[in-house]
Amino acid sequence: CLDEGVLQCQSNIERNAQDENSQTNWKRETGRDAVIAIVLWMLVVAGRSLTMTCLQTTLDFWSGLHIVLFSMSTGTLLSACHLLVYLARGMKNVAEHLVFLLCSSTAIDTADIKDDWKIILACMRSTSRCMQWGYASVAGTVLFIAFSVGGDLWQTQGMAVLPNMFLCCCLPAVLLLVPLLTTSVCEGVSPLLCLMEPRGGDYLSLSLFFNASQAGFYVCGTRITAGLIQKFIYITGIIAFTLSSKALHVD
Repeated sequence: CLDEGVLQCQSNIERNAQDENSQTNWKRETGRDAVIAIVLWMLVVAGRSLTMTCLQTTLDFWSGLHIVLFSMSTGTLLSACHLLVYLARGMKNVAEHLVFLLCSSTAIDTADIKDDWKIILACMRSTSRCMQWGYASVAGTVLFIAFSVGGDLWQTQGMAVLPNMFLCCCLPAVLLLVPLLTTSVCEGVSPLLCLMEPRGGDYLSLSLFFNASQAGFYVCGTRITAGLIQKFIYITGIIAFTLSSKALHVD
């Protein structure tokens, strides 16, 4: 069911982003993100293996099984993050394609532009429904890892917590990148149209329409913005740092 939803979202995005340059950039950025995800996965798994080797003189069957399961879970998590960024970049290309048409055309049809934006808005809402639980799971994973650092330090497993800390520092980038690629791009369309008003045409009316549409990325009906995620990261970091500091000073 999830695979069908992802494929449907992908087809909708490709149908709306008809510009060949947009699809080429989308594929190139996706390949770059895949390389980054693979490198991060290798670093985290290698770090876990190295820390377990340093903590234990001999690696038994259960230690090997732990490393295998850890690599599988980390690979699944980073694959989900790559999928989120992949769909977010697709939504960004759809919005930027329409903006490019607005900036390059000398005469615009307000009714046609509004109809196209409504289609894009429906595409974004459909993609958001497909992405929302995966995005919420990544946010919950960040909370779990950040708050478990204090417990690991309290158990005097300082080296064992290093791979988890590294992963916890990388995941917030995904949480922040998704609204930057979707909501922030949509929010930037309205000010751009206001600057284009002297060129003639009903750009001010379009600007108000785009602003009132509240386009972007949604999770359970809540519009996710970059500012909201920055507050989430800040509060989570402060609480995790406080718990870790207290754990280190426990006698």
